[in-house]
Amino acid sequence: MKKLTLVAVLAFALIFSTFSVFADSDQSILSKVTGLSDAEITELRTQRIGYGQLIPASILAGRLGMDIKDVIALRQSGKSYYQIAVDKDINVEDYKNDLLDKRNTYIDEQVKAGTITADQGELIKERMSTNIENCDGQTPGAGRINGGCGFGRDMSGGFGRGFGRMGNGVGFRINAQ
Repeated sequence: MKKLTLVAVLAFALIFSTFSVFADSDQSILSKVTGLSDAEITELRTQRIGYGQLIPASILAGRLGMDIKDVIALRQSGKSYYQIAVDKDINVEDYKNDLLDKRNTYIDEQVKAGTITADQGELIKERMSTNIENCDGQTPGAGRINGGCGFGRDMSGGFGRGFGRMGNGVGFRINAQ
């Protein structure tokens, strides 16, 4: 009887700890920050909307009184979130401040959940603050030098090992016979 009780208690503890680990998943943290439910986030994710798009879209949706899906549709039509804010007469500095605040909150939640360390969180916040100062509405690749396309300079000159062609691509190739 004691063994059965012990097994039952251990099984319950294991199941309970599993739920607590998933309670602060990335999606739940994002729902805290954006105000979207986990179901809404899942629905948007199945439409190939990245986590990084949900914070700026939720800010604009809140400021404009629009549904987040409508804001994302505007984004998918080719406009940046910055351009959407300008077109809808939102003060750009207010938008940038809101964006930085929400992203900092997201990073704080990640630190609290143990996903990243406090030092990593501070470094990320510092970089975001610097990057948002340079936000001027230009989308990557819109006539900017290197266009943000990741022209790396590694051993293969910035090209990977094959572009999905089993090593037969533009990068270096090792001929093993």
